[in-house]
Amino acid sequence: MSHTLAMNQDYPVLPPAEDRHMQRKFVALAATMILTAACESLPAAGGPGLSGTTWQLETLGGQPVPADNIPTLAIAEDGRVSGFAGCNRYMGGTTIAGDKLSFTQMASTRMACLNVTIELDYLASLENVAAYRIEDGRLSLIDAVGHVLSTYRPGA
Repeated sequence: MSHTLAMNQDYPVLPPAEDRHMQRKFVALAATMILTAACESLPAAGGPGLSGTTWQLETLGGQPVPADNIPTLAIAEDGRVSGFAGCNRYMGGTTIAGDKLSFTQMASTRMACLNVTIELDYLASLENVAAYRIEDGRLSLIDAVGHVLSTYRPGA
């Protein structure tokens, strides 16, 4: 069967069989792109994801964190961040693109506490976060030059 290309004054009109073939190619390409994007954003099988997990601080600046009043970090699916800084609660937003992460519009409560050294250092470290990594179920927050600022384990 021979098809000829019908010409309209403004644009060529493809015969119906060729049009369906192009539609199938487009749908296949779109599905491939969507699946690829979805796979890139999923955590490792069985491991915790960045959002939907309450993370407990393990180290800050390479040093272990004391067991009392351990800071936490929780990022919601909509990008809101909240947690406990050691004395006060904090909240704000995030910008996430691939493995890049930054915290935005941060605020905290202002309760009076005796020892706020960990809290002040912790909140200051969040301002310097540029990326994250999840390996072996542990979250690492990383600065712009690749130094690990803090590490977390999934909370109970």
